[in-house]
Amino acid sequence: MRRTAAPSLVTLLAGLAFVAVTAAQAPERLVFKIATVAPEGTTAVTAMQALGREVDEATGGQVQLKLYSGAVLGDEPAMLEKMEGGQLHGAGFTGVGLGRVLPELRVLEIPFFYADVEEQDRVVEGLTPYFEGRLAEKGYVLLGWADVGWVHLFSKRPLRSIEELRAARVWAWEGDPLAAATFRHFGVKPVPLALTDVLPMLDTGLVDTVYNTPYYTLGLQWHPKLKVMMDLPLNNAIGAVLLRKDRFEAMGEAHRARVLELGRARLRALVLETRREQVEAREALQDEGIQIVALPETEVARFREGGAAVAEEMAGDIYPRELLERVRALRTEHRAGR
Repeated sequence: MRRTAAPSLVTLLAGLAFVAVTAAQAPERLVFKIATVAPEGTTAVTAMQALGREVDEATGGQVQLKLYSGAVLGDEPAMLEKMEGGQLHGAGFTGVGLGRVLPELRVLEIPFFYADVEEQDRVVEGLTPYFEGRLAEKGYVLLGWADVGWVHLFSKRPLRSIEELRAARVWAWEGDPLAAATFRHFGVKPVPLALTDVLPMLDTGLVDTVYNTPYYTLGLQWHPKLKVMMDLPLNNAIGAVLLRKDRFEAMGEAHRARVLELGRARLRALVLETRREQVEAREALQDEGIQIVALPETEVARFREGGAAVAEEMAGDIYPRELLERVRALRTEHRAGR
């Protein structure tokens, strides 16, 4: 029986070299770990999951998004800490988290400032290049804006005036300077708590008044503890998805451009869908027994005057005065063009 010749050392080395070169040439998969406080099943989470599939397909599996929803990694300050430490590569933030990254972003959330979302859209559009540059200086990439929606006060008690608000036990998101300044101006002494602590504190009665969008008041299951919603919104809360700049730049140039294109398109679609769902959520809250309280015009005027005063107080503190003036100018420009 003829014996097969054993492979030579040269053949073995050549084979190993081929394997090594092939492995070196194989594209490395880049995974972005991204977190959000939005609960599973909400439109925001569904949109990010869809974006993940789009990115995977567009990059041939070389870039993937791994999403952690429902505050499983903590609320927004905790998520930001994990981003800074490299445990996360991105996150979806409301204005509270964004303000910790870049405080001047909160100029987009001046209380009682906008008459409608079109005004805010014009302001955000006009300032996006500026904020992209400032975020890049901090080490972040703006994947896209994702507004949370109109934020309203909800309570277990009547809310028909500033005086009744002062008598309430109002929650304020812990560490949010804009909320603290707003309530301070109106003579309210809020109870600072993390977002994840609100529901149990509504149970105990430590707080009886909170603020959120109609959609997330339903989604976070706060509504069974509440009775009324003040029709006048506090503001239209901004939101955005940020990525670590170093992680983003680890992608090839073509992938960076494609991921930005997909992210901005998907997040803009999310904004439009969110606005539609906020209308539906208002109706659902009424069906659940929440009374929507319209304020007298005299009270509306008092709240708007107070909001303007808060904007002035924060100028030079949270944001530069020049930036506040740019916001006002863009709003005026939009109103003049109607």
